[in-house]
Amino acid sequence: MVTSTDAKQAIYRERMEQLRSWMRHYRFGLALRRRTRRFFKEYYASHSAIDDNAILADLAPDLQRDVADYLLHASIKHHPLFAAFALQCEKQPAARGLRHRRDSPSLHL
Repeated sequence: MVTSTDAKQAIYRERMEQLRSWMRHYRFGLALRRRTRRFFKEYYASHSAIDDNAILADLAPDLQRDVADYLLHASIKHHPLFAAFALQCEKQPAARGLRHRRDSPSLHL
């Protein structure tokens, strides 16, 4: 968990530095810089800093399937309401957004 948090913080700091450089390049005024920074601070606080879909898309198909199987909680895979969804996920694991299991690493897919 600590490693995941550290990774997210590092990505957040990098993105905020890129934003600062970009605004400096375009010579944003002070008020506009503050509003833009505030927006992205709130945005990144409510969104995962790691693009999980991009990570899944880069994996080999067999590994995608294994990771998706691990992240898709068993209670969902075997619930009748989600049976069709689980079958679709097995066929196209990177095509959907997943949520991590409570006992898994902090990847929010």
